[in-house]
Amino acid sequence: MLELLSGKTVLIVEDDKEYASYLVDVFDLYFRKVYLTHNAQDAKDALCNTHIDVIFSDIHLGAENGLEFIEEVRRSDSQIPVVVISGRKDEELLFKAIVLGLTAYLVKPITFDTLTETLEKLSLKLSEQRLLHIKDGTYYDEETKELIIDGEKYLTSKKERLFIKLLTESKSTIIAKEKIINFLWDKDEVGDAALKNFILRIRKRFGKEFVYTVSDIGYALHKRD
Repeated sequence: MLELLSGKTVLIVEDDKEYASYLVDVFDLYFRKVYLTHNAQDAKDALCNTHIDVIFSDIHLGAENGLEFIEEVRRSDSQIPVVVISGRKDEELLFKAIVLGLTAYLVKPITFDTLTETLEKLSLKLSEQRLLHIKDGTYYDEETKELIIDGEKYLTSKKERLFIKLLTESKSTIIAKEKIINFLWDKDEVGDAALKNFILRIRKRFGKEFVYTVSDIGYALHKRD
């Protein structure tokens, strides 16, 4: 699971330079790129100028309040995983931090095992974020462009991705044949035969129950009564 982090970036916000150096050394083993700042303003600048996937922030940044920084982050990004680090266990700060949707709240000194467990939680959260749920047991990985059915992965073609997009946008409805043709082939003039052949290939790759035929109308993700 940790291999997912090898393509991700992390921002460390830590005013203790010695401890920050330790975190950089550890995170260099897992992340594609590690960014380090020692105060909230520099961290904000990094977020504005660089793509950041994960944030590790101390809750006390000298005279600055790390929670206020995280609150500001949350106003513009509700999804980015955030881990808070604190020099002591403060129940009042912990309560305030919980409502900010943190992945973890760590109290120094942090053991290597605890840090690794936290990275595993982060990796799982990032994995869940990039997976688009289609129906039970079926997901689409937007990053790798793979369809995952009961754990088995299938690399998708452009037309297959367009079809998956159409299905997920119309999960509970029947998609008319004309709509599918127009969406997949755009301005190309094709008829029902091309669509039938496409659906046959889809079922051959992903299983007969991946999509259901609704007679004379179109197709649906779920079987119609």
